[in-house]
Amino acid sequence: THFSQYTYLKLREGASTEALEAKFPAMLENHLNRFLREQRNMSRSDYGAEYFVQSVLDIHLHSDYRLEFEANGNAMYVTIFMLAAAFLLFIACINFMNLSTARSTGRAREVGIRKVFGAQRGELMHQFIAECMIVSFISITLAVAVVVLVLPLFSRLTGIQFTLSHLINYTALGFLVLLGLGGGLLAGSYPAFYLSSFRPIVVLREKVITTAKGKGIRNGLVVMQFAISIALIICTAVIYSQVKYLSDRPLGFNKDHVLKIMLPNMPGRQAIRIFSTLKTEWESLPSIRAISFSSVFPGADIGSLVYTDFSNSSDQQHSISRVFTDTAYFSVYDLEFVEGEVFSGSSPYVRINDTTYHNLIVLNETAVKVLGWEQPVGKLLRNMGGGHFQVTGVVRDFHFRSLHHEIKPFMIASGRGRACSIRIDPRNVPSTLNAIQEIWERLIPDHPFEYSFLDEDLAHLYDSEKQAQMVNQIFSVLAVIIACLGLHGLATFTTEKRTREIGIRKTLGASSSSVVLLLSKEFSFLILISNLVAWPVAWILMNRWLEHFAYRMNLTVWFFVGAGLVSLVVSMTTVMSRSVRTARLNPVLSLRQE
Repeated sequence: THFSQYTYLKLREGASTEALEAKFPAMLENHLNRFLREQRNMSRSDYGAEYFVQSVLDIHLHSDYRLEFEANGNAMYVTIFMLAAAFLLFIACINFMNLSTARSTGRAREVGIRKVFGAQRGELMHQFIAECMIVSFISITLAVAVVVLVLPLFSRLTGIQFTLSHLINYTALGFLVLLGLGGGLLAGSYPAFYLSSFRPIVVLREKVITTAKGKGIRNGLVVMQFAISIALIICTAVIYSQVKYLSDRPLGFNKDHVLKIMLPNMPGRQAIRIFSTLKTEWESLPSIRAISFSSVFPGADIGSLVYTDFSNSSDQQHSISRVFTDTAYFSVYDLEFVEGEVFSGSSPYVRINDTTYHNLIVLNETAVKVLGWEQPVGKLLRNMGGGHFQVTGVVRDFHFRSLHHEIKPFMIASGRGRACSIRIDPRNVPSTLNAIQEIWERLIPDHPFEYSFLDEDLAHLYDSEKQAQMVNQIFSVLAVIIACLGLHGLATFTTEKRTREIGIRKTLGASSSSVVLLLSKEFSFLILISNLVAWPVAWILMNRWLEHFAYRMNLTVWFFVGAGLVSLVVSMTTVMSRSVRTARLNPVLSLRQE
């Protein structure tokens, strides 16, 4: 007679889930609908229920239904982390390509001599790619060693215990081999193609082999590097701001200093006797301010039932979530009444006539708006099972569920449950907990005393966002560092190529500051282009991410301007550290060196 149990099916080998789902309508019509018509004068369509099968492996990342066991993971974040890791590897490959082609003069003569002695271009390409493969596999070996060292830190960050067994298996080893081959091929393909293309007669005469085409490709790679880094910075800033917005947004009730204790499941009379004794003894403690028993705690993912307006015999159906509780619930959570009052504490029911008892309820503002009532106090609701509910008051809207969801019609009904909420005095929490536990262990010695604080549990509802923020922050820092290393190498190559030009300029009276400005201007233009590429991409990604929240902060222009300024300052610091050193050289030494 209940529809809230979790049902698991183990299919036979080779069975089709589609074929099984195709049999559900007939099965439900023959069994469920017959029961509903006979017992409750309703049908399955009144619940708006649909039945389907779901793989157990899909529950954690791909399930977002009500009444889950706990907060699920999010497949979107896994995808984001994989893309961020791929971008980091891509940036590193870009660095390798940039520096390899920028330093091509050092190997130009080697290429020329080998070609003179008969080496074919394909052989040279194979050599350069093989060198990159060796570097790639050495890097993977070092990376695995680093992962082993930081594994405990990573486990604390994600809240999941990772061990070496997760790394030492055929799947992981196969992935590392493919990663080494793919990374080496990606990083080495362009340098191999570029270096093997040198003509022996040109390089052996020591002609300049740096071309405008090669320079354009290197600049394009720099733009791609910093565009990825800037996009990651923007994403990190937006995620941090959204998490802070969720943490700071008023919930409509007081979540601080509320202790949560789930009471054990006991037979009816025994539960009433023990729970009443617990409440009486706990209330005698001077540090206890209020105690309430309810069916669930705030933050729980509760379902809803269908109700109709019984006051005017309307047939229009409304889906309303509900929690059963006592009168102390409103004082424990400091709920604000808009009109009416709390239901009577003497009895959860009121007799309307000789045969009908009405359960007393308090609605939130959203429920009143959905029902279209101007004067809700005293109005009646009826659910599809035949229960009657009379409104005694209306409370201001509050966020019973997480801020991923918008406020829905909500009902607080008179009753009780096993979810015990205790508002305590914050001045001496340890002694209060000891006193509460002592009474528990004396009255219920067979059940362990377990508790948590409401504000901490509500904060856990956003653990996925906090982890995404932390991981994205790490990726952003690494991306900026790697991009700056590549930029520093490219700046070193550029200044070395222009050593004679700088010497001549200084001989003709140019100041060191003008030389630094000259060398930095080109790179600042590249960073500007990187920002123009990164901004629209980051804006699209973050707008789509924020769509998952019913309540979100505004995506303002300052996120993009701030990321642009950070990238410009960091990149210019990197470039100027090399440019200043070159600009300060004695022009006589520079010209003599050339």
